[in-house]
Parts: sequence; C-alpha cells; structure tokens
Amino acid sequence: MEQKRKHINLTRSVVESFKEKFLHGEIHPGETLPSERELAEQMNVSRTTIREAIIALKVMGLIEMKQGKRATVKAPSVDSVIEILSLVTPLDQNKTISLIELREIFEPPCVGLATQKATTQDLQEIKKSLDDMARSADNHETFFKADYEFHRNIMLATHNDMIVIFYTIFIPILRSLAMITLVETEETKSVFEAQRRKHEKILQAMSQGDAELAGQSVQELITETKNRYMKSIFTVHSELDSPDRSTK
Repeated sequence: MEQKRKHINLTRSVVESFKEKFLHGEIHPGETLPSERELAEQMNVSRTTIREAIIALKVMGLIEMKQGKRATVKAPSVDSVIEILSLVTPLDQNKTISLIELREIFEPPCVGLATQKATTQDLQEIKKSLDDMARSADNHETFFKADYEFHRNIMLATHNDMIVIFYTIFIPILRSLAMITLVETEETKSVFEAQRRKHEKILQAMSQGDAELAGQSVQELITETKNRYMKSIFTVHSELDSPDRSTK
C-alpha cells in the first residue's frame, strides 16, 4: 500500500513539474518531448511513472499523442490554462501585486470597448449584478459572486470572445484576490457599500456612452484595491515588528 502511494506521488510530481515548465516558458506548444527513457533518466523515475504522467497530461489537454510518435506539447485550451494557473494559487504577495498590475493593463480598455458596444440587454445584466451587490453587503461570499458577475458581464458586453475567455481564465484567481483585499484587512460593511458605489459609477458612465470615463472609473477601482492591499501588507509587517509583540 505504501509503495503504491509513493508511486502515485511520483507520478503527480512529474505532472506538476511539466506544468511548471510550461508556465515558466521552458517548454512551448508544438515542442516534441524527449522519449520516455530520456525523461525517466532526467527525472530519476521509472518509465512506468513517466508513461502514467504523460497519460494524465493528455487527459488534461496539455499534450497530444499520435501513433508511433513522441508526445507533443499542445497549444493551451481554456481548461488547460486554468489547470496550469492553479499553480499560482494561493496567491503570495508578489503574485497578488502582479495580478493587480495585470488588471490595470487589461480592464480599463476592455471597459471602454464594452461601453462602445454594449446593448440595452448588456447594460441590464450589469445592472442586475450591481443590484445583487447591494443586497449582499452582509454576506462576503454572495458579494464576491455579484462583484465578479458585474465584471464578467462587462467583458461579455465587449462581444469579443477572446476577451471573455481571457477574463474567465482569471476568475478563480481574482476571487482569491478579493478575499485577500476585503477580508484579511477586516474591512466592514461600509467598505462593501463604498465598493458598490464605485461600481455604480462605472455603470453610469457606460450607460451614458462615455467610454473614457468608464475606463477611468474602473482604473480608480483597481488603484484603490492596490492601495488597500499595500496598506494591509504594511499593517501586518508593522504588527510583526512591534516591540509589544516581540515581548509576548
């Protein structure tokens, strides 16, 4: 039994190693992998372990196999990218800041595009999410859900499938970010209401067809998220370094 568990762990380790190499650009779509024997030697595991890891990676959509040929790295699908990005959660400090910076680059122009292309139905869906936020000020979980429905509905309003796919990939990680910036800092119901008002400002600008103001409004929201997170880091570090704590 113990031997079987060890074998399973080795296979899992090989799979995770592959995903990390993909994430860090060490292997690329279209690249042919070494033979089973070469991989086994490189990773100091049995060929059976390599074979099982390759099967698992194929199921995940990360590689493809053709009769009589070596395994080839596939171009990532939405599901396989989500699988790879599971490696970056839970978020550490540097990854969280990097994600916020990604939002600063990505979201404002997308909101501007959505403002130009949104239909009446699109705006109604965004408004529904905003109303859900208002009803969820006492419940963190439902507030976060409504928050992300708000942003996702904006992305849907771009009527650009690639934007929607890109945003969908990052939704699980963005949810982790929200929990870090709004829960770990012990912020209150009043902060949730302030957040809702900022989202309302975005919708108002979109409803008026003001793409520039809508983009600026979401930029303000993201900047506030960054500032709140940096403040929480400073607070934690200050508490850890305080003389009172060290004497306890």
